[in-house]
Amino acid sequence: MILSESFSDPTRVPGVELTEDPMPNIRAIKNITTSGLMLSPAIGGGAANIEHQTLTGLSLALFDDSMQSPYQELVPHQKEPYTFNQIWNSKYGKNGSVAFHPYYKNMYLRDSNYKKKSNSANCT
Repeated sequence: MILSESFSDPTRVPGVELTEDPMPNIRAIKNITTSGLMLSPAIGGGAANIEHQTLTGLSLALFDDSMQSPYQELVPHQKEPYTFNQIWNSKYGKNGSVAFHPYYKNMYLRDSNYKKKSNSANCT
């Protein structure tokens, strides 16, 4: 799974007509694997929260409204936080799933949280 804040399918924009598919490679990959659409619970910020929801499958609506960032307020206190990565790793080995973020690793405690969640962490 790739979570990208800037990616979208221009063929889904109402009123826009294109003469050719702008993303044929992505569409080819979608045709040979599990794929679908995602409705983001936030726009214009909160990417770390969406990332947490994606990795755990847990909506922030399940938690108290006072929690602003699970990465900073919840995960550091969990001994073994649940994520989908653990399912993949148990089936395919410890490198079955890798969490990666290209920005500063200390933002939202990603460096320590990724290690807890997937047993492998890559951040710059």
